[in-house]
Amino acid sequence: MNRFVQLWRTSTVRLTATFILIFVIFAILLLAFIGWQSSVQIQRQQSDDIDREVRLFQRMDANQSIRALAFAVERISRQPGPGVYYLGDATGQYLLGNMTDVPPEVLITPGVYSFAYERSNPLAESGLPDIRPPRSGYAPVRSVELSNGLRLVVGRDVVERRGYSAIIIQSFMFGVLGIILFSLIAGGVTARRVLRRIDTIRDTSTKIMSGNLSERIPITKRQDEFDGLATNLNAMLDRIEALLQGLKEVTDNVAHDLKTPLTRLRNRSRVGTARRRQ
Repeated sequence: MNRFVQLWRTSTVRLTATFILIFVIFAILLLAFIGWQSSVQIQRQQSDDIDREVRLFQRMDANQSIRALAFAVERISRQPGPGVYYLGDATGQYLLGNMTDVPPEVLITPGVYSFAYERSNPLAESGLPDIRPPRSGYAPVRSVELSNGLRLVVGRDVVERRGYSAIIIQSFMFGVLGIILFSLIAGGVTARRVLRRIDTIRDTSTKIMSGNLSERIPITKRQDEFDGLATNLNAMLDRIEALLQGLKEVTDNVAHDLKTPLTRLRNRSRVGTARRRQ
């Protein structure tokens, strides 16, 4: 626990934590933007596909027979995919397609709508056994009234779009968690290396304060800022050691020069003390 507190107090860990926080906020904003843009692009693509198919069916209605139009709608509605189709008579009664029920207002007034629907099983409609239940979903559609009076509804299921958005969100969430984990590991390793260098400087300083002036801070081959600091500190220690050595030499010389006069003065004091006693 103390080691963790010590790590947290280092500027490296705090800077790493700040970077992680900024990155997470940015990643969340980026995730929301990408998810929104993806949903918009997919929705726009679906609308373009719906308009393209409606124009295709309208051209078939104008240039070919009702039988060819019905065959085309029946064939495309049986293909797998997000497309939903409904073809009804002039009163809106179901003729063919993969949607079994359409709201009345969609058939009465042509336009763009969105509603929940149930998709029929082609095998069941053809009389073949099929145990699969009808698929339900939600789809934006466009309804038109053809020149022959038939009601055509073309749409796209949004389940695929939602599934794609969910995949994007899930992928980004795993990515964000991975980056956070990697940043924590990288920050811990970096802080540990920084603390190791600082501990080396502190231990050397402790030895110097205890009286061992010959100790010097180790210098690595990385030539980083710690090596630059260690070089300056070692130069300062060399200068201090040289000054102390010079002071010691001056003190020794002064003591040697004062030794003879002090000895003579002591001898004279002893002689004078002896005479007074006599």
